[in-house]
Amino acid sequence: MLLASIIAASCLTGMALLHAVASKFFSVVIVNGKRPINPAFQPPTAVLMSVRGCDPSLERCLRGLLDQTHTNYRVHVVVDNVNDQAWSSVQHVKSEFDTHGILNILELSDPSNSCSLKCSALVQAIDQLPPETELVVLVDADVIPHQEWLMQATSPLCDPKVGVVTGNQWFEPPANDSGSLLRSLWNAGALVPTSVLANPWAGSCAMRLDDMRQSGLIETWRKSIVDDGPIRHAFRPIGKHIVFNPELIMVNREACTIEYVNRYVPRMLMWSRLHEKTFINTFLYMIAQITWLGLTLILGIVSLVLGLGLSAAICGVALAANIGLNLFSYLVVRGSIQRIEGRRDEANHQHYLEPVRLLRIAKLALLIPLCQLGFGYWMFRSVFKRTVNWRQITYEVTSHDRIRMVRYSPMIAQLEPTGSEVSI
Repeated sequence: MLLASIIAASCLTGMALLHAVASKFFSVVIVNGKRPINPAFQPPTAVLMSVRGCDPSLERCLRGLLDQTHTNYRVHVVVDNVNDQAWSSVQHVKSEFDTHGILNILELSDPSNSCSLKCSALVQAIDQLPPETELVVLVDADVIPHQEWLMQATSPLCDPKVGVVTGNQWFEPPANDSGSLLRSLWNAGALVPTSVLANPWAGSCAMRLDDMRQSGLIETWRKSIVDDGPIRHAFRPIGKHIVFNPELIMVNREACTIEYVNRYVPRMLMWSRLHEKTFINTFLYMIAQITWLGLTLILGIVSLVLGLGLSAAICGVALAANIGLNLFSYLVVRGSIQRIEGRRDEANHQHYLEPVRLLRIAKLALLIPLCQLGFGYWMFRSVFKRTVNWRQITYEVTSHDRIRMVRYSPMIAQLEPTGSEVSI
């Protein structure tokens, strides 16, 4: 029993320590790899957004897009249908804030059954772009862009070897509810490897239109469930690099329930399974984590029951170290996001992340084992899922290029309290 406890405890602690080292590497190396802005590089640019349902931050997103330091761009928003709750919000922003006439609003027409509505919307927008367009930047409705967002997304493309510029997302819970904190914990763990590997994220992603056509990405979207997943595979044959810009890590301050997390995370992992070769690494990491966490917990309980004090103490210390090291990793990553937010606009403190209060730290510590066990549940769901419900549409997903939308229907507005900041 003692030997088994030592092995399980050592492996569990070792995995947590490895995660802490990776988080520190992210903080020191990746976050400090800021890409310079090239003010002279401003070719005609199209910002594309697909909208279905009214995200809490939609109007702030659009207002941010209309207030960029970039001077040669247009924003193209494809709304699911004119009866969608988002339609009036987009029209309101255009009438009140689009002083330069750069916001173009489209209604999604004839969506394909062989891809997601989002991919259909992007293909439609690209088909209608003016011929002088050189760059395309994807953005999601839950992103609130700062003034230099577009310049930071496009400037690295002045290097002809660079084909894609991408960022990532940080979830900052507005309150201490379990669902929002659980998503933030999972996100903190996922953000490190996806940033290190420069996995494309469609929330902030810039490409040349010619490269998109040459790579076949636009045609790939016609039979894809997700827009960012196929980007790496499409761009590899044309020899273009994918660049991660830490300045494009965008903060999402929406809340969510545990029920939402149980839908959202398996869907994200499903996209990874369909499109990323590194998914097997994620799966094996999950197996190891669940195995050593479970064994350490079981051995600790059994040792307590049998009165084996040393074995119980070893397991207890390992479980505490697991929580402590993972909490340290979370705070390191969050601190990195604080630095990024701070250097975006030093004179405007509304963008800063507030210091983490003791109550939140305590609740995060309690939720860490639940998040680790939940990771196993979410992973197995993603492996066996063959249907997915995304914004009230059900899709059958046989493989990365065999998608079927079961039936189209307009999105029914969710009744949330006034001023609600809840993810949809």
